[in-house]
Amino acid sequence: MPETHEGWVIAAFLIIVAIIGKVITEFTILGQPEINRLAIGVGMIPRGEVGWVFVGVGSASGA
Repeated sequence: MPETHEGWVIAAFLIIVAIIGKVITEFTILGQPEINRLAIGVGMIPRGEVGWVFVGVGSASGA
């Protein structure tokens, strides 16, 4: 876990950029109008956040 205010700001920034990137990625799906693009973009968000859980666990264990 970030120990300083700067660490929290960087972590928040990276999470926001990751979420925005995943939602923007929905617009790259072309030629298939029946697909709910927003559902795909939002559905990808938890997958990226799982990585942060592994980083936190590894950091806490000293790995």
